[in-house]
Amino acid sequence: SLKIKASERQTILNKLVGVLRKKYGRSEPQTQRPVFESLLFAACLEDAPTAAAEAALQRLRDGFYDLNEIRVSSISQIERYLTGLSNPPWRALRIRDALHTVFETHYKFDLEHLKRKTHEQALKELSALRHSSFFMRMYVLQHCLGAHVLPLDASSLSLLKWLGLVEPEATQESAAEELKTSVRK
Repeated sequence: SLKIKASERQTILNKLVGVLRKKYGRSEPQTQRPVFESLLFAACLEDAPTAAAEAALQRLRDGFYDLNEIRVSSISQIERYLTGLSNPPWRALRIRDALHTVFETHYKFDLEHLKRKTHEQALKELSALRHSSFFMRMYVLQHCLGAHVLPLDASSLSLLKWLGLVEPEATQESAAEELKTSVRK
């Protein structure tokens, strides 16, 4: 397979961002969410447009009395509010697992303490969520803790492979690590 030099990859990525900006405009301003809410949002955002993820999370919050009611609900009850997103049952499982694990660990739905930890410690705690995805963990690290990481989902990985920017056998983790130096924080 053809190996792209780091400088060439960076040039390609910069051009790609320029093309995407022309077509879609600048990226949306970062919404400052609490850490735990960012985790739930990431479960909705993975492989989905931002507007669809925002709408799904809002439907979920409006459809239940509070987060505890979601925590004790069935996967099928939760997935009803995740319409418009791919694979609602898997997303519902991730959301309910996050609610269960965080509540059973801290007796509240709050992960703000992660902001006081190192990125490595925060990642370890986020990895303890059994059904959290690589994307969810990296999204929280990037958006809440300011880590220089790339939250790649399956869609972005497929695009990167198609463009030849990562090897065909690359995983989300290996591609994110490989591209980190080519992407500005």
